[in-house]
Amino acid sequence: MSRFKRVLHSVVSGYITLVATAVYVLISFPLAMHFFSREEMGVKKFALWALLSQVMGYFALIDMGLYTSVARLLIDHKDDRNGGAYGGLIKTSIAVSMVQGAILLVAGFFLAPVCTHLLKIDSALAPEFVRLLRWQSVIVAASFGVRFFGQIFYANQRPDIANYTQAAQLVVSLAVLWAAFEESAGVYSLLWANAAMLVFSTAVFWVQSVRMRFLPDRGAWGRIEWIQFKEVFHFGKDLFLVAVGFQFILGSQTLIISRNTMTLGLEAVALWSVGTKVFTMVYALVWRPGDFASPIFSEMIVRGEKERLRQRYETFTTLTASLAVWIAVGYVLCNSLFVTIWFNGKFYWPAGNDVLLALWLVLVGLIRLHGTFITLTKQVGFARYIYFVEGMVFLLAASVTSRWGGLPAIIACSVGCSFCFSFIYGLYRICRYFELDWRTVALKWQAPAAKMLAVFAPVALVVWWAGGALPVWPRFLLNGFAGLTVGGFLFLRMGLPAALQTEILARAPDWTRPVLRRAFPQVEGA
Repeated sequence: MSRFKRVLHSVVSGYITLVATAVYVLISFPLAMHFFSREEMGVKKFALWALLSQVMGYFALIDMGLYTSVARLLIDHKDDRNGGAYGGLIKTSIAVSMVQGAILLVAGFFLAPVCTHLLKIDSALAPEFVRLLRWQSVIVAASFGVRFFGQIFYANQRPDIANYTQAAQLVVSLAVLWAAFEESAGVYSLLWANAAMLVFSTAVFWVQSVRMRFLPDRGAWGRIEWIQFKEVFHFGKDLFLVAVGFQFILGSQTLIISRNTMTLGLEAVALWSVGTKVFTMVYALVWRPGDFASPIFSEMIVRGEKERLRQRYETFTTLTASLAVWIAVGYVLCNSLFVTIWFNGKFYWPAGNDVLLALWLVLVGLIRLHGTFITLTKQVGFARYIYFVEGMVFLLAASVTSRWGGLPAIIACSVGCSFCFSFIYGLYRICRYFELDWRTVALKWQAPAAKMLAVFAPVALVVWWAGGALPVWPRFLLNGFAGLTVGGFLFLRMGLPAALQTEILARAPDWTRPVLRRAFPQVEGA
C-alpha cells in the first residue's frame, strides 16, 4: 500500500471514529442528565462526571512522554523487525508502562482526597468523588500495561486498526453505560463503561497484532538494553514537558472554572463542558490528517527524503489551515443553536464564545501540526519549555481575568497565549528546519486558507443575519446546511493546494472524476 493510500485510509478511519465519538457524546450526555435529574443535586453530579476526565488527564501525565517516545523510536527499527532492537523497544515499553501504571494507581488513591479540596468539591459530594477517582485510577493503571499495541500500529503506519477498534469500543461502552444507568449505578456507570472499553480493545489489539505479524518472531525479541532505556527516557522527558504544556493549554479551563466557584459557580463547569463539547470533536477533525501523516513524516526523516518531506509538509500545512477555516466558521454558525437543542434549552451558550473559540481552533490546529513535527525530528530544543511557559502564563492570566470577564475572558486568554507563544515558536522552528523564509510558511502556505476565509466569513454572516427570526430548529438546519455546502465547496475550490488537487484527481476512482473535475477546474487537464 502506498504512503498516500495509508494516510488516506488512516484519515478516513479517523473520521469514522470521530462520527462514532460524536454519536456517543450526543447520546451519553443527555442520557446522563436524564438519569442524574432523578437524583438530588443532579446537575452537580453531572459536573463531577465532567471533572473526572479532566483530573485523570493530569494523572495520565505520569506517562512522562514515554508512550510517544517509544512509538517514534520504533520507526527507526521497524524495517528490521527481527533484528532485536525492535523487540527490545517493545519489551522496554511494557516494563516502563507497568511501573507507570503502578505509580498512577498509588497517586490516584492517595491524592483523590486532596483533589476534592483543590477543586472545592461540595462536601456532600466529596466522598463520592474520591471513590470515583480511585476506581478510575485502577482502570487507567490497567490500560498502561497494554499501550504498546498502539505504539506498534503507529510505527507500522496502521493507525486505522486502532481507529476502527475505538469506534467499535464506543458502541460497547455506550451499551454498558446505558445498562449501568438502568441498574441505578449513578455516577459509577462511567466506571463500568470504561472498564468494558478496556477489555474489548485489549482483546482486539492482541488478535490484530498477531494477524498482521507486527510482533517479532519467536526468539527475535531481543532484550531490554540500557542504551535503549536511556534513549527512550531522554526523548520522553522532552515530550513530557510538551505534553504538560498542551494539557495546561487545552485542559485547564474546567479546573479554573471550578476553582472560581464564588464568581462562576459549579454549574459553570457543566455549562463549559456542554458548550465546548463540539469544539473538542471538531478540533480533532482539524488535527487528524496531520497526526495520521506523522508516521509517514517520520519514515521520510529516517530515510533522508528531505525535499519530498518539505513538499508533503507544505501540503499538509495548507490542508490543515483550510480545513480549520471551514470547520471554524461552520462551528460559529451552529454550536450555540446546537447546545440549545441538545439540552432542550437547559443551557444557554452565547455565540460570542464560539467566535473566540473559532479563532483558537485555527491557531491550535496549526500549533499541533508544527509542534508534532518538531518532536518527530527528535530535536525538541526549546519546544520542551515553550508550551509549558505558555500553559503557566495562561493559568495565571485566565485565573485573574475570569473573575470579571467570565468564560469569554478564559477563551480570550487561550487565544492570546497560543498566538504569542506556541504559534510563533512553531513557525520559527519549521522555517529553520526547511531553511525557508517566514513569509513562505506564514503567508504563502496559508494563502488558500486566507482566500477561503475572505469569502466564507461574509457569507456566514449573511446566513446568520437572515435566519435570525427563525425558530431554533429551522435556523440550526439552515446554518448547518450553509456551513456544510458553501464551506465544502470553497474548501475544495480554494482551500486545497493545487498539487494536492492534481494528486487527488489522478488517484481518485473513475466514477468520482467528473465531479472532481468540476471542483478542480484550475487543475491542468481537468
